Amino acid sequence: MALAGASLLTHCLSNVYSFALPATLILLWAGALRNKNVGQVVRRPPADGSPAAFLQPHDTRGRSTLRLRLCNDLPYEEKAGHAFSVRERILAPAVGFRHAAIGLVGPCTAALAVIAACWWWTGHGQIGHLLAKQQRGTAGLQLDQIARLPAVWSTQFGYLFGLAAAAALTTYSFAGGSRKQLLAIWAWLGLLPVWLLADWDRIGYPEAYFIETAYAAGLLGAILIVDACRRLPARALPRYVLAALGVLAFAQMAIGTADDCLGQGRLANFTGIANKPAELRHDIGAKAAGWYVRTYVPASAIILCLHDNKGMEASVAEYYLGRRVLAGYDQPAETLPALLAAVRDDAGVVIVEADRESLLAGTQFASVCTIRDRGRPIRYVYARPAMSLPQVDQDIRVLNQEYDRSYRPTHVPIALPAAPGFDRCLSKYQNVCGTLKRQLRMELRNRS
Repeated sequence: MALAGASLLTHCLSNVYSFALPATLILLWAGALRNKNVGQVVRRPPADGSPAAFLQPHDTRGRSTLRLRLCNDLPYEEKAGHAFSVRERILAPAVGFRHAAIGLVGPCTAALAVIAACWWWTGHGQIGHLLAKQQRGTAGLQLDQIARLPAVWSTQFGYLFGLAAAAALTTYSFAGGSRKQLLAIWAWLGLLPVWLLADWDRIGYPEAYFIETAYAAGLLGAILIVDACRRLPARALPRYVLAALGVLAFAQMAIGTADDCLGQGRLANFTGIANKPAELRHDIGAKAAGWYVRTYVPASAIILCLHDNKGMEASVAEYYLGRRVLAGYDQPAETLPALLAAVRDDAGVVIVEADRESLLAGTQFASVCTIRDRGRPIRYVYARPAMSLPQVDQDIRVLNQEYDRSYRPTHVPIALPAAPGFDRCLSKYQNVCGTLKRQLRMELRNRS
């Protein structure tokens, strides 16, 4: 129970959408504490003095079995004649408030304490990040995403197993009093907030928040296939066909997952699985840009990273550049021209993706570094001509090797350096970002 509690604590602190499992466990523990007999063996008077007298004879399709009855649970069955020990008979001891304190109340309270400490000492922490989603326009009722769920669902499981997982989630949602319904509740609690309240276009990578739903619904999909096979007559053609489809669904999901994780997603059209973030499917040039900045850009220069909801956002940019930069999170692409116009006078260097190079056309910045991937430009570094920075035009692999050779971190940096006057520029940058996001939300609301 202590190990389960520690696991729950770790889970609660894993991300801002981690409340589905503790909410499900609250329902489970509430039911368990209401019925003190949950998990207790139903003891019956011994008929012949043997240990097997604790077990009820039960006939299943002509096979003699022994059923160990558990309240509000599926029966535990073994073939007749098995010698049961005392430890085997007492499979699930009764639970009480002491167990709930160790397995649920304590971990959740500790998680809330850590979250509160983060709020107080680290700039609002998890809850602050979740609340900031609303300010960034990534939260709110998103009814238009109802029709988009099947496409995202297939990227989690593949085409075939996705159907099984969806059918299982629907079926077992109404399986009252069973463990399967608990898995369904867990899946729904994880799915609904991300599905209806989080703007996938602003998040950029919504699949990352489907972890709990994918786990629970995936288990239900496997259970549904096995249950369906067991209900069909043995050695009947439909049973073999269903088993073959189940194996095919598992194989498609396994191949698709391996291709997505270890390959380049070349089989995504065949399997349907495409979970890897766009920035992990190819090198976005952050490390190469970091090499140039660390090598040539003086510490007094203020750097602006233009990004949307992916790429060189604040955490990525500051890690590779080794200094604080003007960057944020979830910046709508439509606001980037206005953002650049508002803060470009404060920046000495601008880092931009190749497909947004046109934003720097006609400005006082000149290209000083071109980062290529097999000849194709993927990222540029622009700087003011007065800085007289050297020109570099190189393949990303070469620059990555130079970065690893010279700047690979050997410890976690505690505080990053910042250029003089950076805090004032950062405050202006954040205010401009907030204003542009609010204006964009109003425009979208007026259009709808």
